[in-house]
Parts: sequence; structure tokens; C-alpha cells
Amino acid sequence: MKITMFAGAIALAAVACTHAPEHSPAVAQIDGAQHVVVRAEAGRIWWSHRAWTEPHELWALPSEGRVDNLSVEPDAGGFVVSFEQGGTAWSGRFGEEQKQRRTTQLARREP
Repeated sequence: MKITMFAGAIALAAVACTHAPEHSPAVAQIDGAQHVVVRAEAGRIWWSHRAWTEPHELWALPSEGRVDNLSVEPDAGGFVVSFEQGGTAWSGRFGEEQKQRRTTQLARREP
């Protein structure tokens, strides 16, 4: 009986491993005095001061699918986040200037 349960547990674990996500989340960061980490994960863009600190939601992703070329750059009073998804380029701002309004809206970038 114990061997059957053990074999069943191994079979379930094997199935779970084959259904794991095929890609890891997109991550971009700025090192230094204003260290910031930005991640695209679970259908959202998140930011945190460090990879191990609590993340804060910025935006819902505009569509389903993989995020490419995620970047974060310092800008006057905040940061600019840019990425591509589904062949469309997107960007948005967050930081000190946006504290009263939370963040800006995510906007499509023109080529």
C-alpha cells in the first residue's frame, strides 16, 4: 500500500513538472543608489526596490503572451519602463512625481 502511494506521488510530481511554465518572467533592473527591479509576471508589471522586497503592481499587461525587451531607465523624478508584447512596443512611467496619482497609464509607443 505504501509503495503504491509513493509511486502515485512520483507520477503526480512528474506530470506537474511537465506542465510548468515554459518561460521565466522578464526582469529588468537598475543597480546603484536608486536600485529598482521591474518584473513582468502573472499578467502584470511589478516593481520593487530589490528582488527580495515586496513587489508593487504597476500595470496589467495589455495582452496575453510573452514580454520581450523589458527595460527600466531613470528619468527626472522617476523611472520609465518599456517592453514589447505581441509585436507592439509599450511604455509607462512611475516614481516620485506619480505618488499622488500612483502611476501613469501604459501607452503604446510609436515606432
